[in-house]
Parts: sequence; structure tokens; C-alpha cells
Amino acid sequence: MVIKNANSFLHPTEQQSDMDVVKLFQRKIQFFFDEQWYLKRYPLVKLAIAQNEFINAWQHYLSIGLKENYSPGPFFDAPFYLSKVPQATSPNSLGAMAHYLQIGDDKGISPHWLFDTDFYLQNNSDVKELSSQGQIDSIYLHYLSTVRKERHRPHPLFSGSFYESQIKNERVQNSFQHFLEKGQFDCVNPSTLFDSEWYLTMYPEISSMVGRGKKVGSVIEHFLRYGINENKSPLPDFDIDFYLKNYKDISDAYSAGTIKPIHHWLFIGAKENRNPNRYFNSVYYLEKNPEVVKEIIAYNMQSPFEHFLWMGRKRGLKANPSLVDLYVEEDAGKIIFARKAEVVADNIISSGGLTLNTSAEPQITFVIPVFNEINFTLQLLAELDAKVKLPYEVVVVDDASTDMTSSIEQLVSGIKVIHLEQNVGFPSACNIGWKMATAPAVAFLNNDIEIGYGAAQYALDTLHSEENVGAVGGRIIRTHGKLQEAGCIVWNDGSVLGYGRDKSPVDPEFTRRKDVDYCSACFLVVKKTVLDLLNGFDETFAPGYYEETDLCARIWENSYRVIYDPRIYIHHFEYASFSKARPPTVSAALIGKHKKEFVRKQRFFIERQEAPAIHYSFRASDRQNKNKQWILLIEDLIPIPRLGSGFGRTNQVVQSLLQLGFAVTIYIQSKRETAQKSEIMQYLYGVELIYADDNHEDDLNTFIQNRYSNFHAIWVCRTHTIAKIRLSLQNLLTKKDRPSLILDTEAIASNRGYSLSSILGSSGWSKAHFYKEVRDELAGAELFDEVILVNEAEKQLVDEVLQLKKTSVLRLSLENQVETVSSKAAWKKRAGFLFVGAVFDASTPNYDSLLWFTKSVWPLILKEIPTATLNIVGHWDSKLKKKAEDFSEQAGIIFSGAIANLNDVYSQHRVFVAPTRFSAGIPVKVQESVSHGLPAVVTPLLAQQLSWKNGEGILFDDNGGCSEFIFAAACIQLYNNFDLWRSTAEQGLAAVDRDCSPQHFRDRIVKTICR
Repeated sequence: MVIKNANSFLHPTEQQSDMDVVKLFQRKIQFFFDEQWYLKRYPLVKLAIAQNEFINAWQHYLSIGLKENYSPGPFFDAPFYLSKVPQATSPNSLGAMAHYLQIGDDKGISPHWLFDTDFYLQNNSDVKELSSQGQIDSIYLHYLSTVRKERHRPHPLFSGSFYESQIKNERVQNSFQHFLEKGQFDCVNPSTLFDSEWYLTMYPEISSMVGRGKKVGSVIEHFLRYGINENKSPLPDFDIDFYLKNYKDISDAYSAGTIKPIHHWLFIGAKENRNPNRYFNSVYYLEKNPEVVKEIIAYNMQSPFEHFLWMGRKRGLKANPSLVDLYVEEDAGKIIFARKAEVVADNIISSGGLTLNTSAEPQITFVIPVFNEINFTLQLLAELDAKVKLPYEVVVVDDASTDMTSSIEQLVSGIKVIHLEQNVGFPSACNIGWKMATAPAVAFLNNDIEIGYGAAQYALDTLHSEENVGAVGGRIIRTHGKLQEAGCIVWNDGSVLGYGRDKSPVDPEFTRRKDVDYCSACFLVVKKTVLDLLNGFDETFAPGYYEETDLCARIWENSYRVIYDPRIYIHHFEYASFSKARPPTVSAALIGKHKKEFVRKQRFFIERQEAPAIHYSFRASDRQNKNKQWILLIEDLIPIPRLGSGFGRTNQVVQSLLQLGFAVTIYIQSKRETAQKSEIMQYLYGVELIYADDNHEDDLNTFIQNRYSNFHAIWVCRTHTIAKIRLSLQNLLTKKDRPSLILDTEAIASNRGYSLSSILGSSGWSKAHFYKEVRDELAGAELFDEVILVNEAEKQLVDEVLQLKKTSVLRLSLENQVETVSSKAAWKKRAGFLFVGAVFDASTPNYDSLLWFTKSVWPLILKEIPTATLNIVGHWDSKLKKKAEDFSEQAGIIFSGAIANLNDVYSQHRVFVAPTRFSAGIPVKVQESVSHGLPAVVTPLLAQQLSWKNGEGILFDDNGGCSEFIFAAACIQLYNNFDLWRSTAEQGLAAVDRDCSPQHFRDRIVKTICR
């Protein structure tokens, strides 16, 4: 059945005669009538025609079928319509079809279970607008007339695009018609939101009702006519209990009997990004995968969840935070901790006790002061027995407990126990305990902790690593998985801060060993000689609070160090010792009193501390940072070499600053997830990272205004950052104590546009226009004390176009990775051409260069070297996966993707290619390749950026052209001629030594920073 414009005959005019109306009525019906479908649906009609009772199927329908409520074709379902309009079966009615044409269509009553009028209008604003203007007589017929070209959806459970993707072996012209006539009976899913196989499995009782000639023709028809009203689910992903629990408005309406949860989610909730289950989070999915929005729009999807089922899960897109990224409430964590302790204690008690394998010659003494909480104590002792592998002893100081602790010797053997008649508090109990120690190291432990594996050994290794180490602590993690502290800070007013509290304990900033003001005594390991020297804890601080702060301050004042070792991790119940049956705030008065005492005692120590400020906490958390000059570096992403695009060079700047003794803060103008923890530890160890999405201050300008006095210099990466901070820079120029302002351009982006326009033959980029672009790009550069360019060509350009205070060139920090080039025998073992570069978008220089090279140059090379291979290495954005696959399908081309360590890659290939036709900045990968003794064929553009001559590690067209024939000829010549290859490689190593010396790089930075 072919559908054309149907609206023209729906409403007869007043001038038409009765006969005209009858004919028009029949024409309307005939629009829905499909003879082949009708005969297949009602096989007895074919028999009646054979017996000459009717001339054809159309006559049968007009005579019998219309009145008996037969469906005329796939687009009108008479039984469904009657279930919606039962009055259509009244004696005076001509039946469902006639009622629809006379009344139902005007009222917007749907004639089919797979078409919903309200949904169609609400989700297609263009149709709704035309309907409101009276330009559409029938909503349903509008859909049927436009289904092939407009791709509108008739129902949440039908997506023409998805359905067609399921049909592999035939061409589908009208997806809606094809599904109604065939697909539904073959159980082909009409959208990702309906799973026929799962539905049948979950509700096996419906199988007898479903099939041609039965009560319902298909599984989806059953769901839409019956299942949706019985709260049956169309797919395994909808959890009705979750939906009701998490959306109170839905729960209330359901209780009132006004909605069905699955109906609400399909028609409304999914569009509102309501989640169907606990495993999918719409907001998270969109935030983590913003690129999916375009596909949701392009394929007319109803929700992020539909995208995930159709496309996202195949790509491995994250749909929900991992469990490790979530946190339970702290009370819940404490309950679990206490329950575990209860089980451990019960097991020890019921099994006859615990025997610790303590030593007569211990390397460490564990001192555990306890007041009640026998379950915690027994759990801790069991952990020591299981996890401590070095010789140790245990001293338990019972601080007048009233529970089973008073007879702990009967439960645990191998420990020393001291029972006190009166409660003396934590500092006094610790002093009593350590004076019984026989080991050279004393570990003070709270009983409400779990120790990590290796904690004791790591503590001893660090404690004895240097003579001046006096005490060691570790990462203290609360029961819900968040940090209590990663070392502690003492401010100059005597207040204290557990560094990193409430953050993730595995964030890179907390996995670095450092000197700290103090560590909490819930796990604090101190040299016995230091305790002897200081006479332990000051009992003035009994019953607790500030005792370990005071002890560590005295350790520092006696020229010993306190070290935080992140390899040590402890899970701590926290607040199990004080404030029984009352909130922790009840200890506020005691803390205030002891703070005053601490300030009185340690005035000299305190006056050298930082003023309290949360944004100084990174600096204050490492005592070695206190005398360093700080540099603020502003960058788009975390600067790690893998990302290319100048981020590797930025990392070299950071590493050089650290080597020169500066401390570095990097403000990242993006969200967190661009680097792995291992990469941060490798490339940015000891650097403070501040992310724009984590920054508590309003924006980058506020950050600069609040903290500028903290920095010796502000190093701004990339020209597009200037506009973001221009007002802040202008304000800083009025300050006498302002930091140096440095702009590191990384690349003049206008150069990229200029070179691209020459390729495209654009007439819009005259030299005057080019200079204007440069001036616009560098607007505000005059505010900087120095502007850094990455090559001489860009410096000359900027000097010609602008009058700046100072410009300089800072190339790349690079050491040759080989001393000599390969011998002829080794050269023969090398094979293939190599391209290395990240591709983030199809509009980037790297993508263009590969496209040009593989289409225009590579076929020429293969003619001369049929066995040649091209290895494409580098990070590609996930959205370009198909394009990457297209490259790898060409003869001799291998797509390897990102490789962390390229040393072996450079040593295995014979020629590096850099066919870049438009770019700016400096070709880092070319220099890196040459430093490994691998010569390159490059375009004249890159040769200009390098300022290298032909034969200095590179070959290029001296005439400045970019001909595929000349480029291919250079590749072939360099590949086949060993003498040329060796000479080019040797001169390349000399060029790297001359231009990329790390020492020269650092010297240049010193001159820039120290103005």
C-alpha cells in the first residue's frame, strides 16, 4: 500500500451531495484498505470469493468486514480501537472504522496501538505548530504521509532508524509499514526499549495468546494493549520498585491510581532524564559523554538511556559511577566496621582465644591504650597477628575499662597488659605503655582501627631511612572510604587541619611521601630514642586532643622530621574514644582548652607556620614546600605527553621548574578525567593540581585575584587563555607585589589558519588579513612581562606585527636517546614507515595530513616498495573510531593506536613521516623521532618551524612546495639509500644536541622566571 497526501479528502464540504459523501467515505476507508493484508489476515474471505459470494476483498469489507469490525489493513486495528471506544459497537454504529473517520480522528483517538497522538504532538513541535494553525486535518494521516522522509516517531517504542538497523537482508522503504506487516510477527524489536525475547521469557503465560489469528498478533501488541496496564515491563532494565522509591511524585500518583509507572517512564519520565534503574544515571551519562547529545538528536532518541542501549554500551561508555566512586554515609560505614569487629571478637571468644606470635627481640612495639570496646581491641589484635610479618611485641594499656577488657589476658596470650585502676586518658596511657617497650620503634595505635598490609614494615623502612627521621604516619581513612587525613597541618593560630579530609584517599596528591607538621596518634610510629629524649607525650593534654600535635612539634624543634608515608594506610572508626553517647561536638571545649595550651607551649614553632587558609593547604601540607617559590601554571588539560598538542612540552616546563627547585600549582581549565593516576604520578609527582570543576572559587579570575600573592610567577599556556583572564592581568599590573606574568603561546593558532587557507586556495587570507588575525589572537599579550614563542619563525612574526615588552623562544627539552645511528646490518632489520600523532577531531592537522598522505602519497610509495607498511600510532578520539578503521583497511597500513612507550617503535621503523600541511607551533614528534636516530620526511612548513636544514634529521622540498610526488620520492629515497639515511640521522642527532638541550631549556626558564 502506497500512501500519498491523505488529508485532502477527510472532511467533505457542504456543497457535496449525499452520493458524493458516500463516495468520499468509501475513498477514506479505501485509504486504509490493503487487499493482500486483508486476505492474509482473514483467510475465510478468500474462500468466500472463490465461491462467488463476493467479487473481491474490497466488496467483502464494505459488505461484511466494516460492520463486523474487521481491520482493513495494517494501519488500522479495529479491536484496539474498540477497546478505546466501546460505543462504536452500538447497534446504530457502522463499526470501528466508520466511527474513527466520522468522530475519532477529529478527537485525536489513536486507531492503532503503535501510534499515540499526544506523544506524536508533544515530541514533534513542527507538527504541533502546523496542527494548531489548522494546516493538518488528521494527525495520524500526517504521520503516515511523512514517515519515510521526516523520521518522526509515532510512539516511544518505535524508532524507524533502530528498526531498520535490525533488518539486514532486505531494503526497507517504510519502516513503520514493514514492522506492522512483518517485523512484529518475527519478533524484531521496534526500538531498544522493547525486548521481545525477554518479555516472552518473563511472562510465559502470554505465549498462548500471541500469534497470527490469536487474541493478539505479536508480543509488542500484547504489551501495549494489556501488559502496560498490568505493570509488566517491556525490557529488563526498568525496575518499577526503584522508580517508585526514587521519584516520590510518581509514587504518590501511583498510590492514587492516576498513573502506571512504566507508562509514565516511556511517555514522560525518560524524556525528563528519569532513571529506569539504579545502574543507569542519565545526568552522569551526559556529563561523562557529552558527544552523545548530537547522536540523540540526529537519531531522534527519547533519552540518554535509549542511546546507551543502542550505541553507548557497545562502545563501553560509562553509564553510572563505579561503586568505588561512590560513598556510603559515615554512620553506615561505622555500622559495618562495628559488625565486623563483633564477628571477629565472637569468633575469638567462642574458639578459645587468640595467641599472638610475639617476639622476645622485637623490631617494633605496638602500644594500644584502650578504654572498653573489647570487640575493637580483639579485632585489632587479630589483624596484627595476621598482617605483621616482622618481630613485634604488644603492650595493651587498659585504662580502667569496665567490659571484658579488664580480663583480656584470658582471651589473648602473647601480649603485655597493664590494668589501671583509674582512667588517666590517652597521653598518660601511651606514656605508661611505651616505657615498657623493648623495641627501637614504638607504634601508638588506637584500638578502633584496621591496619593495611605492610603498614608496620613500611613504617620501619621510612623511620630508619635517615638518622633525622623521628616519627612516621600514614593515610588515615574513615569507615566510609573518605580520608580523615594525609598528614596534618598546624596553622599559625594553633588550629589544625587534617590534610585531604573528605577527599578520595587514592587521589594522586595523597600518594606522595612528604614531611608534615604532624600525624595522628591513632597510628604513629616514633623512634624509642626520640621518646626518651622528649619524655613522650605531655600529659597536660590528658585525656586527649593536641597530644600528638605537641609531640610532633617537639620532634621538629629537636631537629627531627615527621614523615607521612602513603604506603601506610589505616581505616579508622574515629570518635570511638571520647564523647560516649554524645556527639563529637561535646569535646569542643576540651579542644579549645588544649589549643590554648599548645599555643602557649609552642609559640616559636607556631609563629613560623602559615596563616589558616584552605587554599594554602597544599603548600602547608609539605614542610619542604615552605621555603620554595611557587609558580602558577594555567593549562587546558593535565599536561601529559600522551595527549600531544603541546601538552608534552608543557610537562617539560613543569619538570624543569621542579628540577630548578620551584614548587608548581597547575590550574586545569577542564574536568578531571583526562589522565590516569599512574600518569599523574609519573609526570606530575609533587605538583598541586587544581581543576576548574573542583575549584570552590567562582572562576579562574577569582582564583587569580585571591591567590596571586602566593606565586612568584604566573605562567599562562596558550593564547586563547588571554581573553579569559585579561581583567585579572590588568588588575595585577597595579600591584607592587605582583608575580611575573608569562605567556607561553605553545603555537600561534593564526598560523594554522593561514597555512590551511593556502592549501584550500582561499582568497580570504591576504597578508593583511593574516596580520589582523595575529593581532586579534594576541590581544592582551602586551600585559605580560614576557611572551614565549616555540620557534624563530613565530617570534619574527610576532615581533613584526606587535610591539611587546619582551619575546623569546623556548623550543623543547630533549636528549638524544641513542649515541650513534644504526649500522647497515641493523638498518636492514628496520622496516616500514611510521606516523605518530594524536587525533582529536577530523578538522585537525594530524587527520588532514594522514588523509593526504594515504590517498595521494602512499599509493606512489607502494608502486616502488610493494612490501612497505605504514604504522599509524597515537591517541584517537573515540568518535573517530570508524575513520581510523577506514585507514587500516588500506593496503600496507597498520593502525596501532596509543602506545605508552615509543622507544621500541622508533627503533623498529626505518622512516618517520610528518606530512603536515597546516599547523602552528613546533613538531614535537619529529624532534622526538630524530632524537631516537630515526630520520623523517617532512613538509617545508615543518622544516620552517624546526629551523633545520635539509639533511639535519629531515628531508623536505627545498622549493617550499607540498607535492605528493616529491614527498613520495623523498620517502622512497630515504627508505632505500642507507648512506643517505645514515647521514640524515647523524646530522639530526647533532641538531637535537644543538637546539634541544635540557640544560639550555632550564637556563631559558630561569631567565624568564627571574626577571
